[in-house]
Amino acid sequence: MLYVLATLLLAGEHQLPDGARHGVSRMPSRTKEQPQSSFPKGIGKPAQRALASVGVSRLDQVTRFTEAQLMALHGMGPKAIGLIKAVLQADGKTLARGE
Repeated sequence: MLYVLATLLLAGEHQLPDGARHGVSRMPSRTKEQPQSSFPKGIGKPAQRALASVGVSRLDQVTRFTEAQLMALHGMGPKAIGLIKAVLQADGKTLARGE
């Protein structure tokens, strides 16, 4: 089978798709640009997924939650909470107060 394919290619009767002759892959690139996150730099993916699980897609939406509520989310930790609080404070905002 390989001999037949090689013979046909050498005879010029069939052509491989562009790039296939030299082993060039036509696979899509994995380096596509990711959309900018609305969360501060340094917030890990687990924390971002935790926030998304409660409907938070922008940092200003975090202000409706208390620190305890955020800490209860799987994926949120002290580092993420600290970064969020620092960015909110710089914007003159805070997390909701516990009752």
